[in-house]
Amino acid sequence: MSSCSSSAASTPVDEATYVPFQPVYRVSVRDPVKNGDVVLYTVKTTKLSDDAEFAVTRHYEDFEYLHHCLHMQNPCDGIIVSVVSLPSSLHFA
Repeated sequence: MSSCSSSAASTPVDEATYVPFQPVYRVSVRDPVKNGDVVLYTVKTTKLSDDAEFAVTRHYEDFEYLHHCLHMQNPCDGIIVSVVSLPSSLHFA
């Protein structure tokens, strides 16, 4: 059984006090660059309450590891964790 077995469909909702999910951050993953044998991405995070921005560089393998952890170690029915694919514009020999 999944540790995420509770769902919004099975939980009663009080319409008078219900507040829909509001994101706290906006995250974008972009600007793939091939550096030798690795692909690097820029991860830009913006805190929506005050527009504070942070940017870090991550290896493609970091996303593969994160996907593995989210998908295999914390399976939750109904949640889709997509894989960051290698950009087709980067040519690997």
